Amino acid sequence: MIAILISIVLSASLVFCFKYFNKNNINNTQAISFNYVVAASWGFILNPNQYFGIDYIHATWFYSALFFGFLFIAVFKLMAIGVEKNGIMAVSVAQKMSLVLPVLFSIWAYSESFGMLKMAFLLLALVSVYFTAKPSVDPSTKKSNSIFIPIFIFIGSGCVDIAIKITQSYFSQIVPISVLLTCIFGAAGVIGFALLFKEKNKIQLAAIIGGVVLGSFNYFATYFLMKALSSNTLESSLVFAINNMGVLLFSAFVAAIVFKEQISKINWLGISLAIIAILGLYYSTQTNG
Repeated sequence: MIAILISIVLSASLVFCFKYFNKNNINNTQAISFNYVVAASWGFILNPNQYFGIDYIHATWFYSALFFGFLFIAVFKLMAIGVEKNGIMAVSVAQKMSLVLPVLFSIWAYSESFGMLKMAFLLLALVSVYFTAKPSVDPSTKKSNSIFIPIFIFIGSGCVDIAIKITQSYFSQIVPISVLLTCIFGAAGVIGFALLFKEKNKIQLAAIIGGVVLGSFNYFATYFLMKALSSNTLESSLVFAINNMGVLLFSAFVAAIVFKEQISKINWLGISLAIIAILGLYYSTQTNG
């Protein structure tokens, strides 16, 4: 449980980093690109001896890791487009509601418990996500009524979580998690720098520093999420639900306390429903639905 709490705090910190970037006109593309390089570096720094003696070229997991890296940065860029085209609320709701995809995948692929009670609390979790995220809407940013970008974000975010689960459950049996994360983040970093080269903008020192902070949070948030998924006490479906709603709840409270953002009545309703959903999902999982 400690691992998932650490992952929640660090994942929420990513959101606050982007708030800071936008407030101080820091180039997001540059920060994201450096973030992946830093995240990839952390795995090597902490476990340098694990990277030698591996036949990367002929390893099937290596090419899957490269694909996952492409998926990670593609979803990041898609979210940036979504904020511009559809607004913060649409992106936030689409991203958090994607928890249903890894939950259903875990139930299907790993034969985890599933029953009417668990389904009811999962639906309650989706409702709570909508109400908790609702105050983040900014009507001035909503420039399009197109539902396609939020749908792609929903699918993409869910696929990222599924990729993390596959990496943890299958590939980590073949090669250490730190090596896997370095390859995934490294691939995303290469793509990120290719985009930077295409833009030909002057590199900001603030973006480099922001990338170091963002990359550190990103690596350890993913690492501890994988540690939580490796736990024998919580099913993966429950871990994903707690992680997604936990990030939303923690972000809401910090936004209210630190950034002095208003929490409306509908927001408090969402928070209350999220707490009930988390407790209900835990109970239904422990009693096998």
